Amino acid sequence: WDDEAGRMLEFRHLLNHKNPETKKTWDRAGANEYGRLMQGIGKNRKPEERITGMNSMKFIHKQNVPKGKIVTYARFVADIRPQKDEPNRMRLTAGGDRLPYDGKKSTETAGLETTKILFNSVVSTPGARFACYDISNMYLNTTLPSPEYMKIHQSLIPQEVMDEYDVEQFLDENGYAYVEITGAIYGLAQSGYLANQDLIKNLAPYGYYPSKCTPRLWHHKTRSIKFSLVTDDFGVKYEKKEDAQHLPLDLIAAKYPVKADWTGSKYIGIDLDWNYKAEEVKLSMKGYVQKALKEFLHQHPSKPVNGPTPYTAPVYGKSVQYAPTEEPKTFTDKQIRHVQEVCGKFLYPARTVDNTMLHALNELCIAATKGNNATVKALDHFMNYCATHPDAEIIYRRSDMILQIDSDAAYLVAPKARSRAAGFFYLGNTDGSLFNGPIFILTKIIQAVMSSAAEAECGGLYLNAHESIPMTTTLIQLGHPHPKDGTPIRTDNSTAAGIMNKTVKQKKSKSMDMRFWWLVDRVEQGQFRIFWAPGKLNLADYHTKKHPASHHTKVRPIYLYIEGKSPSLSQGCDKILTSGSTTRQRTDTPKRTDRRPGLIQDLHAKLREATSHTSNSQTSVFKTLHRRHVSYTHLRAHETVLELVWRLSLETSI
Repeated sequence: WDDEAGRMLEFRHLLNHKNPETKKTWDRAGANEYGRLMQGIGKNRKPEERITGMNSMKFIHKQNVPKGKIVTYARFVADIRPQKDEPNRMRLTAGGDRLPYDGKKSTETAGLETTKILFNSVVSTPGARFACYDISNMYLNTTLPSPEYMKIHQSLIPQEVMDEYDVEQFLDENGYAYVEITGAIYGLAQSGYLANQDLIKNLAPYGYYPSKCTPRLWHHKTRSIKFSLVTDDFGVKYEKKEDAQHLPLDLIAAKYPVKADWTGSKYIGIDLDWNYKAEEVKLSMKGYVQKALKEFLHQHPSKPVNGPTPYTAPVYGKSVQYAPTEEPKTFTDKQIRHVQEVCGKFLYPARTVDNTMLHALNELCIAATKGNNATVKALDHFMNYCATHPDAEIIYRRSDMILQIDSDAAYLVAPKARSRAAGFFYLGNTDGSLFNGPIFILTKIIQAVMSSAAEAECGGLYLNAHESIPMTTTLIQLGHPHPKDGTPIRTDNSTAAGIMNKTVKQKKSKSMDMRFWWLVDRVEQGQFRIFWAPGKLNLADYHTKKHPASHHTKVRPIYLYIEGKSPSLSQGCDKILTSGSTTRQRTDTPKRTDRRPGLIQDLHAKLREATSHTSNSQTSVFKTLHRRHVSYTHLRAHETVLELVWRLSLETSI
């Protein structure tokens, strides 16, 4: 972002900036990047300002490109990285999408969930600390099996490079200079895989090895050190500083220069505020949202927007609920790309710290390719919400590292009669009393059309259970054992819980049958423990549907950390969720007469009798419900009569 131009500028604009100081700064940044990739730069500079080259590419004449070889383009990315020694950074990458490559190119990297579990492990392990290591030129230290070729226009080559390498002699008739690439520079499809294989080979002699089950989680054979690797950034958990120092010293001596940050204050773009005495860490992404809004030229709203999605109040009392009519597509390709760019830009902070954005992003991604005026309004509303609440933060506290999941599904809330599943994953204590920030939020459309709310809930349980398996594996590999009775999954649908625990039998579609048997088998194996709890207390409910702004404001201290307001215990969450009720906006529709007057009052009376747990009082409840035409078979499907009565007491009719 350039304040003088009032917009985002690319490298080619910075090289021709009207401000001579800005032009000089980025001209030097570009020359430094060329120098790193080639044979160095700065013959006429002071010794301490010279850049040593990695010999990853060199200028050649056009006729020296082998026949049959495809010549790709160069792409330049300019960024400001305050935490780096050289804050103004320019990255030169190759257009790997133009180059055919048939070898292995899948690059494993530590997932965001693995990284968050590692943060939790640090605060939950007595005496543990966190450090960040940045490997310099990890990719450039790797040699390609065969050269690739690229061309760069002279307008994108700083004058210092033009002079020092005499680039004029390599220019063709159109002003392009050709380069031969011999190192694994960024952008090539094979670079990541080759660099990672090279790293494994270089670390093996020192006792380091990657996990077989969790991508890019590393261990040491004898030392109590674990680290995650994302591209060339290490996030290191250590208990003894000499163990942590063992890693960079060996690397420097062998092949890789490493910069260590012992405060561990920033890792993969996440700002980390460690409080080892209080055994907690706060995660944030300072300035990210503001910068993104500037990039998209979005103005701050005149009024605060407290909900990420536009909310339309339901019409209560209608005997028939109609599906909304879809508007025809009006978006151009440019508008579709804009929505996709916004979603891509905000997805990382949403997954990292501000999970309140996820439902809105899910809806925008679905609507992008069939965009219309409603999509424009939804996008503007979302960005207004981001501008109103730009600085989100979550907190991880010391826990027993027990993975706990709240699962929920909203039936028929998505286009084409689809349902949305959601899950809230966090690490708590064995007794379930501790509340922690989320390590993962699932918000996903169930692709198959669900035939009932119970089937949608079963689909949500299936998706959440699937997502939890690699997390459980990561926890075990970090030394945090799995509960003997299985990972607890809480659902607010007693029918779904009954199906999974084999207390309910129901005819199932083939899609539901697959989910049913997959999950039932694992419940029987003790991998999961599925239980029912009231819907009001289900933390995943927030991500399944749209809510009014008042509800977002009320529950914000649960899903994000707000000092002095956010609870540290599950009981505190329950108190917030059950405090008052969101105001419902009703329409002037005739009030329906209850065809079963006095049902709830009768049930409350029977509920008081049933607390004595006598067979006569329970029989009385059954008879009351039977007189109201409630199926006896439906009653028998539930685990307890009290549970059903409690559920009915919250509803206006059966």
